[in-house]
Amino acid sequence: MVEIKRNYEAADFSFEAKTDGELLAELHGEIIDGIFHIRSYNGDKYLFDGVCRGALNNAEHEGAVSAVIEETVPDWLLMLFGYERDIPSIGEFFDNEKGCCGGCVKN
Repeated sequence: MVEIKRNYEAADFSFEAKTDGELLAELHGEIIDGIFHIRSYNGDKYLFDGVCRGALNNAEHEGAVSAVIEETVPDWLLMLFGYERDIPSIGEFFDNEKGCCGGCVKN
């Protein structure tokens, strides 16, 4: 089972995906003036969506209202999951989702 959670011991805003203590992926960022800046992502490409969503959700709870995915995160990784570099509203990012596979509509 993969566990995705924030690493509060890290110096920066860090989210990690681990299984049995093994680090599979990590995302680093910083909240500046209400904007969550995602600075880097390293690890399994298929975990990017889950790690990024977890980080965005937590950043919103920490006071971020929008987000920017910096150029240090590769374009192909964003395209894999349909992400844009600028996320004007984290709340709307989650409200506008169609569902887990994109084929169903949220009620």
